[in-house]
Amino acid sequence: MKILVIGSGSIGRRHVRNLKELFNKRGDGEVFVFDVNEDALEFAAQGLEVRTCNDLDKALAEADGVLVCTPNHLHASLALKAVQNDCHVLVEKPLAHSFEHVDELLAIAKQKNLTVTVGYMLRFYEPLLIVKRMLEEGRIGKVYGARIEFGSFLPSWRPTQDYRNNYGAIRAQGGGVILDVIHEINYARWLFGSVLELFCIAGKQSNLEMDTEDFAEITMRCENNVVVNMHFDYLQKDYSRSCKIIGEKGLVIWDFIGHKVKFYDNETGTWQITTNEKMDFNKTYVAEVNHFLDCVSGAAKPLVSGEEAKEDLKVALAALESAEKKQVVRFHKS
Repeated sequence: MKILVIGSGSIGRRHVRNLKELFNKRGDGEVFVFDVNEDALEFAAQGLEVRTCNDLDKALAEADGVLVCTPNHLHASLALKAVQNDCHVLVEKPLAHSFEHVDELLAIAKQKNLTVTVGYMLRFYEPLLIVKRMLEEGRIGKVYGARIEFGSFLPSWRPTQDYRNNYGAIRAQGGGVILDVIHEINYARWLFGSVLELFCIAGKQSNLEMDTEDFAEITMRCENNVVVNMHFDYLQKDYSRSCKIIGEKGLVIWDFIGHKVKFYDNETGTWQITTNEKMDFNKTYVAEVNHFLDCVSGAAKPLVSGEEAKEDLKVALAALESAEKKQVVRFHKS
């Protein structure tokens, strides 16, 4: 099995390292890298010690599976090129920054029975899997609503890179905090069902030199009248990522800090707390790419389909539309 990683930035490098480790254990494949940047290719060859290729067509011709790890605006076109060359594809989130190429990509993949999946590593993250099981078991009864938060200071993300050159700060590259934090949109839909309507206030609140939104508040009504409020920002210097779910029988709170899940039981008035401060978060990425390898080999079906990722994109783009027009966006009749 040969897996091509397109793009050797920070996430591409992480995937290369994890794939090398997995292939050493599995003994069934090779990872190699394509990048348009010669310095990035040299680092992959020397620093990551993998084979590199500067001809994408030749690379795709020998690949069984492809990981697309480029700026957002290139995701869909590169994924499309991959399936046209009979490759299974894992696209880093989001699936795309617009709907261009998306339907064609999914149609060709379906016709050829190829996997298209998206890099939502939180779907392999044990604390959120615990939350999902608790909801399915009815631990908090009927779910009334939830508050989801993500906050992180964009200039601190990659200390060796000027944040102004980060795709997140560049609208033409599909940047902005809403598309960047589409992980949260995906797991909200996973936990609470389809989005029926939403309203968003978003924009640039700071003095950061960027032409994308750095702050967003999204209120959604999901299935069963569950109201979900999401806060995203590029501004908090103290990393924040959490979810609080309110139900008729109690509360569930997940906090990324400490990898903690807290359950409050209304009947007993007590908290049950699960925490794993020593958890290696990279294991979620390992599980993600290992699952992709199983999809490529035919041993598994994708946990997150391309169609699901398209629905996440619809929600993200609807939020941007709502913020621009200052209007509620409705997806289905209530």
